[in-house]
Amino acid sequence: MERVKAYLVRTGSADAAFFDEIEEEATQVGRHIRKACLEMPDPAPLSMFDNVYAEPTALLREEREQYAAYLDSFVPEEAAQ
Repeated sequence: MERVKAYLVRTGSADAAFFDEIEEEATQVGRHIRKACLEMPDPAPLSMFDNVYAEPTALLREEREQYAAYLDSFVPEEAAQ
């Protein structure tokens, strides 16, 4: 990127104001992406097993079942009281 930047400056195709504008835009895009990621809902825990392969394998099904059993082993808060 630095080589392209140097080329653009050397050929007069861009100046410092152009790069300042690009930097500000990149900062805004980054801010927007971080905010959007933080606002996304948490996925269902078992969804990590979805779309791993076109067709689930026997091992994947077994691991999903084991993880589901693990999750089910936790006592819900309202049942613990």
